[in-house]
Amino acid sequence: MNANETNASEIFEDEDTDFTYEATEAEIAEAIAQCLAEIKEMNLGFCKSFSELHDHIDANELGGFCDNRYGWTVDAMNRVQDAVSDVLEKNS
Repeated sequence: MNANETNASEIFEDEDTDFTYEATEAEIAEAIAQCLAEIKEMNLGFCKSFSELHDHIDANELGGFCDNRYGWTVDAMNRVQDAVSDVLEKNS
């Protein structure tokens, strides 16, 4: 590692990177609603799936997953993304 490289453990030293927070059903519903509102705001409703959103944006940042929902379990994040994908598919 040279002087310009940073070790990931240094970046996340004070962060909870365990992804262990079990979101409640209400929190999951809130995250789904936030994702759909952000998609609408960005005029990306033409996308037919969550995966297709990645052609236009970093879809993993929708719903606050890189901000206030950091640390949710992968299962919880997948549930949100699957639900958003289902809505997009039904609306296409």
